Amino acid sequence: MHRTKCLHFNQPHRHVAITLCLILFLITDKFCFAQFSKPESTAHTTNVPTVVGTRSNIFTTACSGLVAQKPENTPWLTNITNLEKRHKFIEEVESLKKIKTASKQAYSPASNLNNTNTRLSSSSFGLATNFKGNVFNGGAPPDNSMAISTSGFIVSMVNANVAYYTSTGNLLWAGSFWELFNDPSLTEIIYDPIVLFDAQENRFVLLALHGFTSATSKVMVGFSKTDNPNDGWWIYKLSGNPLNNSCWLDYPKLGISNNEIFITGNLYNDLTGFREAVIYQIAKSNGLSGTNLDWIIWSNIAGSPITLIPASYGQKGNYGPGLFFVSQSPARGNAVDLYEITNERNKNPQLTRNTIFKSDYSPSGFAKQSGTSVELITGDCRIMNAFYLDGIIHYVFQEDYQNTGFTSINYNRLDVRTRTNTSFTYGKVGFDYAFPSVASYGTSPTDRTVVICFLTSTASIFPETRAVLFDNTQSWSTSITVRNGDRFVDAFQFENAVRWGDYTGICYRYNPLGPEVWLSGCYGVAQNLFNQNYNCFNTWIGQINEVVTSTEDTERTPSLSVYPNPVVELMTVEFIVPETAIVKIEIADLSGKITNQLFNGTLKKGKNLLTFNKNAATPGVNLVLISTGDQRIAAQKIIVQE
Repeated sequence: MHRTKCLHFNQPHRHVAITLCLILFLITDKFCFAQFSKPESTAHTTNVPTVVGTRSNIFTTACSGLVAQKPENTPWLTNITNLEKRHKFIEEVESLKKIKTASKQAYSPASNLNNTNTRLSSSSFGLATNFKGNVFNGGAPPDNSMAISTSGFIVSMVNANVAYYTSTGNLLWAGSFWELFNDPSLTEIIYDPIVLFDAQENRFVLLALHGFTSATSKVMVGFSKTDNPNDGWWIYKLSGNPLNNSCWLDYPKLGISNNEIFITGNLYNDLTGFREAVIYQIAKSNGLSGTNLDWIIWSNIAGSPITLIPASYGQKGNYGPGLFFVSQSPARGNAVDLYEITNERNKNPQLTRNTIFKSDYSPSGFAKQSGTSVELITGDCRIMNAFYLDGIIHYVFQEDYQNTGFTSINYNRLDVRTRTNTSFTYGKVGFDYAFPSVASYGTSPTDRTVVICFLTSTASIFPETRAVLFDNTQSWSTSITVRNGDRFVDAFQFENAVRWGDYTGICYRYNPLGPEVWLSGCYGVAQNLFNQNYNCFNTWIGQINEVVTSTEDTERTPSLSVYPNPVVELMTVEFIVPETAIVKIEIADLSGKITNQLFNGTLKKGKNLLTFNKNAATPGVNLVLISTGDQRIAAQKIIVQE
């Protein structure tokens, strides 16, 4: 709840105090990012959560110092190394994926990228500003993560580098993790990056892991000094062997509550492999000020979870005390575990668990890509990411699509009050939709509309990044291209397969004018580094917001993507035409006045790409308009640089 302190005055000035209290409340209620409380469960008494897990004593870690990068000094790719990690799937997943990969051969490719088994949403969304992000420098898999501040600074992380941008795509700084942390004691591989933006504190929080042994494992945590990442980070090095039992941490996730941050991860024994999942519960205020960091560790968690996903608040603000987490079997299953830390680390918190049953799921086969026999590793069924909003945890994972072997998106709404779960599937035979991430696209906490970013590939296209919307009426939109692939990927192939994913980046950005989501994903590209050619993944960053579309026949509305945006030299206009038609593409100013006609002719059914020189539009903000006959069916805002 929002709390405002009032000033105390003597009795004669009581009316002044009341007036000031009212003014303070109105100001803070309008402009501050509120704190929210967790709801009480209304589930039947037979579904009461049980107390689980072992809580440690409080640890204290000193700050390593404030590290600031100089914008004029961008070191950028001093060397290239194969950073690929090669964890094997658990035996059950390995066996299932082999069977599912073989079963895909019985199905012919589909004709388009969209699920035809669901009605289309009438909600409006499209790709606005979009641009090239982090480049490949030897990390595999890409592990895209990104966050954007309310004022528009972007932090984008991949294996194994980080970059800062403005919301118009201007690069502020880029470098490797070693250059980010600037610590000569970090001599091992740094990997698995995660970054979030805390809108309540107006700061970024990031983490990355160091080392693959119990002796070298560290959890690197950074708190930005301001909302501008170039102002520096307070850096902390937590032990990746927190139980002192010869283990190292892998597959971290990050969550934020009112007063704490939470890091989850999987502990692997140096000799025997996976041991258990753990949760770090950490004081946030210490990290924001660069003072000693207090934290505890949760272990021996009932249910033996493999990967716990924190569910931070989905819009502006945070909630608490404590946090919700979700987990499920990475192999097949029909249940999800809801975990909750009930209080702050120094207030006698408990860790509880509720098992909630849902529809069956199982892993899919590997994905094909055009131009090569090398396959893409699609991963298992562990939950990818989650957020909490108005009593609902929204989460996503990937699964087998209708027992065909192809990969589909499974989007879920878990009601923490009633302890019930509702699942929705987005998939299509012939296509693999993998590594989804989800963010709120609602205009209020009660609006359950979401945007999902995902990766896709088929035997006839290169690996690319797309996005799809699921609205309040439980309807899917037509998916849109964030960035199409230019090339197949075979860099660092192992047994004729390459790592893909392991996750995509997504971030809700508060915008009083309408919903806004930013995302990052990977796409296939040919790239030369240090005189060696690689078919690898690069990153594309995109902004999703409302666009003008026809409301008369949503099934005939083509998906529209213009990239790069901002436009530097050339721009590509990409969209899908449901039926062969005469199409007109025009440029307009923000008042809607037509300034140039780019195309007027017949386009065939399916995906169309047209490329134009930036001189077709005036410098600054323009609109790209698409019409058929007298009906305007799509529009997108673009920025053309001088």
